[in-house]
Amino acid sequence: MYFWNTKALAKELKEGSVDQKEKMKYFVIFMLSTYVVFDLSLYMQEEYSSDDFILSLLNTGLMMIAVYFCYRINLEGDNFEFIDRFVCLSLPISIRFICVVFGILIGVSFLSSFLGESFNPWAEEGSLQEGIEILLVEILYFWRIWVAIKWTSHPQKDINKINATA
Repeated sequence: MYFWNTKALAKELKEGSVDQKEKMKYFVIFMLSTYVVFDLSLYMQEEYSSDDFILSLLNTGLMMIAVYFCYRINLEGDNFEFIDRFVCLSLPISIRFICVVFGILIGVSFLSSFLGESFNPWAEEGSLQEGIEILLVEILYFWRIWVAIKWTSHPQKDINKINATA
């Protein structure tokens, strides 16, 4: 693995000498470092509680487990272009999730305007309950990526089985 020598890595990628397993290592390290840096940056200005630390660990662990399961389902299929699939399929899935979340928020705002401020189906901002709700949404998000990768990487005969679960 190259951690500094971009030119050497680019050369190996160009030559096609970096296999899927090695690419997976780069991807996992990239995802892990991105999650850790992003998660820590959220708490730079605020007090960082033990609940925040636990949620950070759970969030990072969930991401690592989800990427692993997505990698495994691709490996059990045709073991081809995992990172390309993961990244490309993440875009439309992310857009769908953003639309759904905004739709729910608009709906809650609409209901709040009629029912008053006492209507709040969610926990207070920054609470452990809010963190758990976010983790549940992330589980659903990664499950959708897993289903899409399974559909993409497995033979046609498996598609009917996958459609039944999607």
